[in-house]
Amino acid sequence: MNCERRWAAVAVVSVSCCRAVSAAEAEALGVELTTLDKVLGTSDFVSLHLPLSSNTRGLVGAREIGLMKPEAYLINTARGPIVDQRALTEALKANRIAGAGLDVFEIEPIAPDDPLLALDNVCRSACHDGVQDGWPRVL
Repeated sequence: MNCERRWAAVAVVSVSCCRAVSAAEAEALGVELTTLDKVLGTSDFVSLHLPLSSNTRGLVGAREIGLMKPEAYLINTARGPIVDQRALTEALKANRIAGAGLDVFEIEPIAPDDPLLALDNVCRSACHDGVQDGWPRVL
């Protein structure tokens, strides 16, 4: 819930589908607990912060991305396999969502010819720009 505390300072309405937080804790932080479908369908920015497990692998697929608003952005700094990268790529190509911010990919390192990298509505972290064959590139 640290993210919610930080965002509260910039007047962001926080909704969460975190199962590890009690209703009282969420209320104290000014966070609305709800379902993943509601978070996806109502948010302008969906930021993922969860571990990879058998329950979260593929959590955000074509159906979930389809629930997002066309002006919404998906941000994944958690674990790549939480998001179905093929479904995300197709949604971004078709402009079904506005864009994505990615720090992780389904398979890392991401292939240089992966179609996701050619899209202008994807922002990827700079930490991947210097990685080649698993080693930092010396500039």
